Amino acid sequence: MLIPTINPLSATHAELDDLMNIGFCHVKLPDENLVTKIQTCLKVAREFFQHSMEEKQKWQLKDKLNPGDRYQGYALRSQSKNTNAIEQIFFEPDEPFGPYKTYSSLIEKINEYYINQIYLPLIKAIFARLQLSNDNFIAATKNAYRSLVFQSCPSTGELKNVIRLNAHKDFGLLTILFFEEPGLEVKYQNDWKAVPPQEGCVVVNLGNALELMTGKQCCSALHRVTNATDNRISMVYFIQPNYQQPVRNYADNSIVAETGELFFRQQFAEYYETDH
Repeated sequence: MLIPTINPLSATHAELDDLMNIGFCHVKLPDENLVTKIQTCLKVAREFFQHSMEEKQKWQLKDKLNPGDRYQGYALRSQSKNTNAIEQIFFEPDEPFGPYKTYSSLIEKINEYYINQIYLPLIKAIFARLQLSNDNFIAATKNAYRSLVFQSCPSTGELKNVIRLNAHKDFGLLTILFFEEPGLEVKYQNDWKAVPPQEGCVVVNLGNALELMTGKQCCSALHRVTNATDNRISMVYFIQPNYQQPVRNYADNSIVAETGELFFRQQFAEYYETDH
């Protein structure tokens, strides 16, 4: 299996077919300046996760969100069938949170590039390849909900091939990942295949919402993180369907979920109730 490297603005049919079959691709970033911005964000995350638990819990995600509250904060998430907990700090990119408040202009540049140069052109190319209309593309991508997550997968010592992040599928339209350490694997043809980092690239994977929106013509691939390096930090940019609009299967015009928010809550609940 060869993960394709795609330019979303000029992707060929063969590249798109590989992406839709595997569920993953690399996208080359345009210059070192953008890579440096992303690496700065990773450095901030690495420093944050090294703080004491008391310090990190000052930014704790609220137990209950009130109407109008942002979904943002620090979380230590447990995993079933896995003694390792995952540390995360997350926020919506239009309102950086916690240690990222002073990096708002940097986050804005990354957000702008991800939306206009990766997300929109790639989804548009996929819809065109599947002969789904431009109106469908606009409806599927309009006012998407976005969240930026910095995640620390714990080390499991000297043991290799130990699972650090359980096998799962992402919920949304697509996910854009940046990481510099190995460990990410994708399930392909009943076997686990490595998705190595490539210098100057992000990794894009397709999510459950896009799979269902296209009548399962796109693959939302099962993936996981194994033990490869200590202190593995990743930057994960999630793009979800519009929370206020129905999630629709555009291949047959059926309704998948009444709203994007209900779709997300259902997917989230199913993931954490599943014994991975």
